[in-house]
Amino acid sequence: MGVCSNVLKLRRRCLCYEKGARMLAVGLVYNDLGIERGVIHFLQDTPPYDDIYMHLLDPLEIPLCCSTIHLQDANGRPRTCIAVGTAFISRNEFEASAGRVIVFSKSVGSSLPVVTMMTETNGAVYDICDMNSCLVCAVNHAVHVYSVRSLRSNYLV
Repeated sequence: MGVCSNVLKLRRRCLCYEKGARMLAVGLVYNDLGIERGVIHFLQDTPPYDDIYMHLLDPLEIPLCCSTIHLQDANGRPRTCIAVGTAFISRNEFEASAGRVIVFSKSVGSSLPVVTMMTETNGAVYDICDMNSCLVCAVNHAVHVYSVRSLRSNYLV
């Protein structure tokens, strides 16, 4: 087994791979003048694993988890996406009181991922999975279930 390393020089938080779209997502945290900030790097899935896209999160927002999920597009066809769960951090809070679920997919005819939909949560998103056209998320000490009408709707309900 050969090993190929890609040094990102930031704190890694999560990673996942979507084989069909050939997207490797890595959630990282860096310090921007004393403020922690997250970024999602999308890398090529072949050596030298270069960046193909970088999605900068809001200030004080860090990625906690990412998962490959299966949804349907507006025509009912299955699509595989990458969902990222985040938290907005504050030194005054024991547990985050806000976060987001951000869903990325590749647009037709492009090799770059785009934000397909997102929603804000009332806590940190620690895990995400799909179930029967829904996203199930572990948010702080609760489980939230979001209905996904279609990838065209742009947000979760």
